Amino acid sequence: MRNFVLTALLGIGAVAAAQNPYISKVYEFCPAPGQFVNEVPEAEAGVTYEEILEAATEALCGSANAGMVSLGSFGGYVVFGFDHPVVNKHGFYDFKINGNAVISDTQAGGGSCEPGIVMVSVDTNGNGLPDDEWYELAGSEYEAEGTKHNYTVTYYRPETDKAPVKDPDRKYITDAEYILWSDNEGATGYVASNSSHTQSYWPMWLEASSDMTFSGTCLAPNGESLNTSGTNYLLRMLPWGYADNEPNASAKGFNLDWAVNKEGQSVLLEHADFIRVHTGTLQQCGWLGEASTEITGAVDLHPDYTYSPDWPANPEDPHAVQPGAGVSTMKTAISLKISRSGTECSYKLESTKSCTAILFDITGRPLHRFIIEAGDNKLDLSQLPEGLYILTTPEGSVRILR
Repeated sequence: MRNFVLTALLGIGAVAAAQNPYISKVYEFCPAPGQFVNEVPEAEAGVTYEEILEAATEALCGSANAGMVSLGSFGGYVVFGFDHPVVNKHGFYDFKINGNAVISDTQAGGGSCEPGIVMVSVDTNGNGLPDDEWYELAGSEYEAEGTKHNYTVTYYRPETDKAPVKDPDRKYITDAEYILWSDNEGATGYVASNSSHTQSYWPMWLEASSDMTFSGTCLAPNGESLNTSGTNYLLRMLPWGYADNEPNASAKGFNLDWAVNKEGQSVLLEHADFIRVHTGTLQQCGWLGEASTEITGAVDLHPDYTYSPDWPANPEDPHAVQPGAGVSTMKTAISLKISRSGTECSYKLESTKSCTAILFDITGRPLHRFIIEAGDNKLDLSQLPEGLYILTTPEGSVRILR
């Protein structure tokens, strides 16, 4: 039997208070091909990577909405950090990432929402560079049907004299087969070009490269065409956990307690030194073009906080995560599912077979061992304090926010 004690405490002890809540450095800027590439930020022929990185730094650093960078199609990413670690305040959203998502006045639940996957890393080797293990902040769609983990897409640079392929039914498409892509599942497709953006969609500083490859979690398309011509597209807002997914004014932020490793197992982070965002969908959305996550800045929501392993009781801070929010199911071969029963602290467990389960608190201390029977089970947490708990089985785990 494999041992699934998943709360690995990562950190270097107490972190000094800091005054600046905004991004201070952009470490990497690597957009995938897209209609805003070479425009946001602007780039011309002959630009170097160092120059475009400096432009991205100027666009994102110093305020909550300093400027803007576009990450292009699926996988394009940016890595940034503050002048201090973002400390994990259990039970609270720890940081916000601002974008340019908007909600339609006429269509409920959507508008132009281009969700980006958020990941964090801890500088465990102490070299000040984002070259350590990355942890995904598992949002609402982490286990959703259509979400692909370890997904890889390669884009191929078009020839400069490539003849455009017109779409007679969609005059706004100037080349329906502009930039070819292929993925690790054997599928192929194109990033199309449109009449609103006539510049090269291939990064100018990579003109000598014949291809570029990106990997990560890919969400199911959230775009829906509301007419047959593709001129009225709705990109639906996801429930929680993604950048550029809802308007900045209503977005609550990101919680380091959502962190999972590459196996989908929950980890306990004292803080994060680096943040990475990549475009989370691969889709063409009619006249809107490809979906591309945009970032305009980020904010540490409690820059002066010192780490504590305790979970605050009845938090009243506006950045507090509400009890019962963010229940997340990890990958498991036994189809273990969990759902909250109304406002009570009772959870329904569904399992395809009997197995032994152990409930751990956030520090990794085992609280209770019991047998989950095949079928429906009930888990009552009403006697436990509010906080994050990990329910483990021999084949998977479930994170429960009480």
